[in-house]
Amino acid sequence: MSSSRLTSSLYLLTFALLLQNVLGIDPLFRRCSSNTNSTATRSYKTSLSVLMGSINQLAPVEGFALGSLGQSSQDRPYGLVLCRGDVSPSDCRTCAVIAAREIRKSCPNSKRAIIAYDNCLLKYSDTDFFGQIDEENKLYMWNVNNVSNPVLFHEKTIELLSQLATKASYNSTKLYAAGEMDLPEGSTKLYGMAHCTRDLSSADCKKCLDGAIGELPRVAYGKEGARVVGHRSRISLPASVKQGLHFVPYTSPWHKSNPFAWFRPWPIEPSPNPVPRQIREVQVIQVTAIRAIISSVVFLAKT
Repeated sequence: MSSSRLTSSLYLLTFALLLQNVLGIDPLFRRCSSNTNSTATRSYKTSLSVLMGSINQLAPVEGFALGSLGQSSQDRPYGLVLCRGDVSPSDCRTCAVIAAREIRKSCPNSKRAIIAYDNCLLKYSDTDFFGQIDEENKLYMWNVNNVSNPVLFHEKTIELLSQLATKASYNSTKLYAAGEMDLPEGSTKLYGMAHCTRDLSSADCKKCLDGAIGELPRVAYGKEGARVVGHRSRISLPASVKQGLHFVPYTSPWHKSNPFAWFRPWPIEPSPNPVPRQIREVQVIQVTAIRAIISSVVFLAKT
């Protein structure tokens, strides 16, 4: 191989690796419904394809979009895309497109599916899940390295994340907050992030984040970093070097809980007492889909 070709190959490989790190190409988790009652029909797939395309076009503008599409309950999907609060519109768009492509490949016949990356989360279902808390389905990740003073580290961890949970819930239109805190020992800094999907109310966002924070002692006590990723909220605590508020990948390995162990069956019917939604219509796109399916896509956002 010539020197120029080798240089080009190395450049492309380096670029690909950097792109994967920046955009978070590897999913944190994905899940498809396996219930036979949740097998997608042709009309449902058509509605879902149009819905996902529309949501992915709108999500990069504000980092969040959701909507539903279909004439009847049998062919009406509900979909949501959320990008992390510090992700650029271009990276949000890229992640949303990749998520839609991968979930279709992994769950071609499912009416309900979810996939999460570092940069974004995509979920769709045949039941209306907007504005409802999901406290059960979570993914836990933690750094395998231990801290030298676990008692102090845990105390400061809870202090920082509690502050960020309040800020994300009540002082951020994106329901997102990231920050840092100095540790008494040495020059180490603690970094954290808290984020909710924007169809939740401020009170429900805080409740969701507080629940995740409360699980840290059981999940990752004494570890250098941890993540609790749910369908509605996430917290992250890496004790690593950071550029601005954009977290860089860990150099030491992470442990991830079994992605199949913590999932519970999706409900066949919506909750009988859904959480009141503080959402409003912000954009309506009239769609004439394949096979003359006349319907509308309604996108909602938190007031």
